[in-house]
Amino acid sequence: MKSLWSDTGAGEFADSALQLRVYSSRLLGQNPDLVLHGGGNTSVKITEKNLFGDEEEILYVKGSGWDLGDIEAAGFAPVRLSAPIGSQPMEMLPTRSVPWKKLLQPGITLFLFMWPHRYQP
Repeated sequence: MKSLWSDTGAGEFADSALQLRVYSSRLLGQNPDLVLHGGGNTSVKITEKNLFGDEEEILYVKGSGWDLGDIEAAGFAPVRLSAPIGSQPMEMLPTRSVPWKKLLQPGITLFLFMWPHRYQP
């Protein structure tokens, strides 16, 4: 398989690790041998400042409804790694803004939390 990565192309997305994830996700999404239309998952771990100015590790996960071939940064949902899923009883988790029961898919969600590298497949 030929790599589609271009340093020139990536340079247009070099503002942040999230932007580079957008670029690499689009490359993956353009190859139908790698990803079914509308499918695929990619994510990236980033350390950034929260509203209080404290450094915090955030996992940006490709959201449902976004196609990898033309995904934007807005298509990645932020998840705080300081409060991993499963650290609280289910009834303690907020239910209005986040579909926790949908997110708690065995395997993949916990895999992303435990993956030691910045970029996840």
